[in-house]
This record gives sequence, C-alpha cells and structure tokens, in this order.
Amino acid sequence: MIKKGFLTSGLKSKSDFLHHYTTIERVILFLGILILVSSLIFMILNLENADTLVTIWFPFMIAGVVLVFMSLVMKFSYDKAGTKMKDRVLHDKFQKNML
Repeated sequence: MIKKGFLTSGLKSKSDFLHHYTTIERVILFLGILILVSSLIFMILNLENADTLVTIWFPFMIAGVVLVFMSLVMKFSYDKAGTKMKDRVLHDKFQKNML
C-alpha cells in the first residue's frame, strides 16, 4: 500500500489543511443560512397553519442557528490558528531556502 501511495498520500502541507478547513467552514455556513431562509419562507407561505407547524418549524430554525454559530466559531478559531500555521509554513519555507 505504501508503494501505491495510499498511506502516504495525505495532506501535503499545513496550508492544504487550512484550505480544507475554510471550505468546510463555508459549507456549514451556507447550509445553515439555507436552512434558516427556507424555514422562514416555509412559515411565511403557510401562515394560516402556523400554530400547527411550529413544532416542525422550530427544530429547523434551531439547527440553522446552530450551524451558523458553529461556522462562526470555526472561522474565529481558524483565524487564530491559521495565522500561526501560516507563520510556521513560511518559516519552514524560509529555513529550506537558507539551507
């Protein structure tokens, strides 16, 4: 398996990890926004049955808010960790160039 590259073909560098991390964060954000907007549109279109639909609508609103909040937490942690990891990557490149 090592000859085929299955075990050694992971992420090539730390910057690849950061790229995937930001992509995942954006997907979670857009999914949360999509859930929130579609839930609001659903409730507006079915306003005459709002009393009975709240039990269905409320969990979707909670899920949308949680996904948006989770993506924001990921973004803030990425900003803190990302600058440190970018500095490390630049430092590693600098050290390789010095050798």
